[in-house]
Amino acid sequence: MKNVRKTVSLIKLCIFALILGILLGGGSTFAVTQVTYDEAKNKENSIEHREVSTANEGIVYENLKINFLELGNKYAGDCTYIKAGDIDIIIDGGSRADSADDIKSYVDEYCTDNKIEYVIATHGHQDHIAALVGNKSVPGILDTYKIDNLIYFAQTNNSSSTLVKNFNSKVESLKEKGTNCLKANEVVASNEDMHTYDLTDEIKLDILWNKYYYEVSSDENDYSVISMIRYNSHSFIFSGDLEHGGEEAFAEHFVGRNILPEHVDLYKGGHHGSKTSSNDCLLDLIDPQMCCVCCCAGSTEYTKNRVNTFPTQAFIDRISKHTDKVYITSMWDEEANMFKSMNGNIIVSCNGTDVAIAASNNLIKLKDTEWMTHTVYVNSSDQIVDSKTSGATGVPCRTIPIDWQNSSE
Repeated sequence: MKNVRKTVSLIKLCIFALILGILLGGGSTFAVTQVTYDEAKNKENSIEHREVSTANEGIVYENLKINFLELGNKYAGDCTYIKAGDIDIIIDGGSRADSADDIKSYVDEYCTDNKIEYVIATHGHQDHIAALVGNKSVPGILDTYKIDNLIYFAQTNNSSSTLVKNFNSKVESLKEKGTNCLKANEVVASNEDMHTYDLTDEIKLDILWNKYYYEVSSDENDYSVISMIRYNSHSFIFSGDLEHGGEEAFAEHFVGRNILPEHVDLYKGGHHGSKTSSNDCLLDLIDPQMCCVCCCAGSTEYTKNRVNTFPTQAFIDRISKHTDKVYITSMWDEEANMFKSMNGNIIVSCNGTDVAIAASNNLIKLKDTEWMTHTVYVNSSDQIVDSKTSGATGVPCRTIPIDWQNSSE
C-alpha cells in the first residue's frame, strides 16, 4: 500500500511539473486558490461508472469562455455570459433589476464593441429577466447594448405581470431597432431537434427542442429555452429552470437517438439546484462531468424549510452519481447576515482540445466546503430557526453522499 502511495505521489509530482510549464507558456490565469491539475485524480476517483475527465484548474483559455456571474445580492438568479471568439452571448439576466450594473461591469471587461450578438431569455421569472429589463433607475441589458439576436420563451403564464409586460415592450422596441427577435418555437419547429448557429468555424450554439415551446405547462419553469454550446468534441448545456415534467419530455425525445453527446463537459445546474430539477432522467442522458450552480447557498429567500433551500439535498444526491465537480457562485453567511462568494464568478473555458475551470474566490468543490456540513438549527417541521429558539435542534446543513465520500482528491 505504501508503494502504491509513493507511485501516485511521484505521478502527481511529474504532472505538476508538466502543467507548471504549460501554465507559464500559454493561456491566461485567473485569481484562484487552487491552480494545479492532477491527472492521477482520475485513477483514484471512486465514481467508477465511466472515465471521468478532469478540467484543468486555474487556467482560462481565450477561445471559449463561459462565465457564471454573481449578481450583487443574496437572491438566487441566473446570468451566464459567454465569449466565443469575437461573439458575445448572454443567457438570462437576474436576479433583480439593479443586478444589471454588476452584469455590465463584468461584461464590459470583454465586450469591446458594445454589441451582444445573442441574448437568450429562458423564461419569464424575475430571477432570470429582471436585469435584462432594468427599471427607471438602472437601465437593463436590453437597453445598454446593441442586440443582434434575442431568443426568448415561447410561452408564459405570467403575461399579466408588470415585469413580463415590460419585457414584451422591450422586445417591440428592439424589433424597431433591427434586432432579430424570435420566440423559441420560431427557432425550433416542433418536428425538429435543434437549430444551430455557427459562432465560429468550430464553435456552435444549439437551441434544443423542448415540448413546452409548443404546449402549455402549469409550471412557468418548463417553458425554459434549452441551449448548448459545442466546441469540437466538447459540449456545455444550459436548461434554465426546467422542471421534472420538462426534463422527462426532453429525455424521452432525445434518448437513444445519438443526437446529444454521450457526456457533456458542463451542465449548468437546473433551477439553482432545486429538488424538482436536475432529475435522473436528464442527468443520465447527458452524464455531466462538471456542474456549476448559480445560487446563494443556504438563503431562505423562497423558504425556511431546510429541505428546499438551494442547493438541495435531493439535487446533491442525484448529481453525485455523475460528478463531484460541483461549484456554487455564492452563499448566505448567517452570522454576518449577508451574502458572500462561495466560488464566486466561475469561468469554464475551452481551447478546442482541453477544458479548464477558474473562479474569482476559490475552486473548492461543494463537497469540500464548510457550508456542506455546518450546523443549522431547525424546529420540528425542519424550518430553519435561530439557535436560541425554544426546541431548536442543531443538524448538519447537508449530508455528503456515499459517492462523494468515496471519491478522493
